[in-house]
Order: sequence, then structure tokens, then C-alpha cells
Amino acid sequence: MNDSKKPRLMNNRQAAGYFLLAAKNAKLSRGLTEELLKEMYYCFDGFTEEKGEEKGFKWYNSLFTEFEKTLNDSRKEIVQEAKRKKDEQFGTLGKLAREHFEQKEKDSTIRIYKQAFLETPPENLKVVLEILFVNYPLSEEDLNNILKEHNIDEKILDRVRKKK
Repeated sequence: MNDSKKPRLMNNRQAAGYFLLAAKNAKLSRGLTEELLKEMYYCFDGFTEEKGEEKGFKWYNSLFTEFEKTLNDSRKEIVQEAKRKKDEQFGTLGKLAREHFEQKEKDSTIRIYKQAFLETPPENLKVVLEILFVNYPLSEEDLNNILKEHNIDEKILDRVRKKK
């Protein structure tokens, strides 16, 4: 096995060295670097490698979930305000045209999800759906309809729904 395929195991001091290099590259202050390094050694002593990895990435991923939720909420408000202004500006005909294009977009999104269910191996479905949820938001009702149509167990989506 060549070196690139071997797992990289390191001791705490080596891991801290990588952290210090990252702190240098990120131009963190001395105070913040010392505080984080102290916390890092506290975590080394308080968690096994497996628990540290699990809890660390769980927290890190939750940041994206919360950020995405905030971003989606903000985006919804902006879209609603834009729709209201367009409806006022273009009247009934403009509103009907907008609703028509929104329905076409929704239909396209549903087709993308259906294709994902057909072509994605079950072991990869959660990851694919996480990506779809971020890029192509879908209502709970539409998602449930697709699940029923493809006989997919709703439990597979528990982790994905938490990210919505």
C-alpha cells in the first residue's frame, strides 16, 4: 500500500501542530489561538478519538443546518416581498404568469427528486437527498407524495428533514 492510501494516525501534539498551522494561515490572534489550543487539549483528555470525531463533526454540521435554515428563512421573506411588489406592479396578468412559471419550476423539482429515487442506490440516497434539499427545496407534502409513489420508508429521510 502506498503512503497516500495509509490512514494517517497522529498523536495529540501532532494534531495540535496542524491546528497551529491552520490558526497561522487563518491569522488568528495569539489569545484566540491559545484559548482554542487549551480547549483542544481539554477535548483530547475528555473524549476518545471516535467520540471526538463524532461530536465535533455533529456540531460542525449543525452550524450549516442552522445557517441554511436562517438563509432559507431570509430568502423566503425576500421572495415573498418581491412577489408582492411584482403582483402590485403587473396586476392580475403578471400574477398569473408568475404562478404559471412557479408551477413549472415545482414540476421540474419533483421530476429531479423522482429521478433521484429511481437511479440512486439505497445506501447513497440520504446523501443525495441532503444535496437536493439544499439546492431544490420541496414541500413536505410533495416529498411525502413522492415517497408513497416509490414505496420509500420515511425513516430514511429523518436525518435529511432535520437539515431542512
